[in-house]
Amino acid sequence: MQKLKMVFKVGARRIEAPNQDGSLAENLRLLKQQFPFFRWTDVLEEDGQVHGNELVYPVELPPAKTNG
Repeated sequence: MQKLKMVFKVGARRIEAPNQDGSLAENLRLLKQQFPFFRWTDVLEEDGQVHGNELVYPVELPPAKTNG
């Protein structure tokens, strides 16, 4: 049995998990240091979708703030 590769999909961008052997929480902690937008999003285990040999977590960005 082949292990699934963990990937985060932000819009059209795909970001591989920095620690493929780590948990979702560990990977999110590492990604929050490199990509600040991960700090304001929620990614849950049940959001993961299997696509081929990848476990893809879609990441919804918060709406942009505007004045007015």
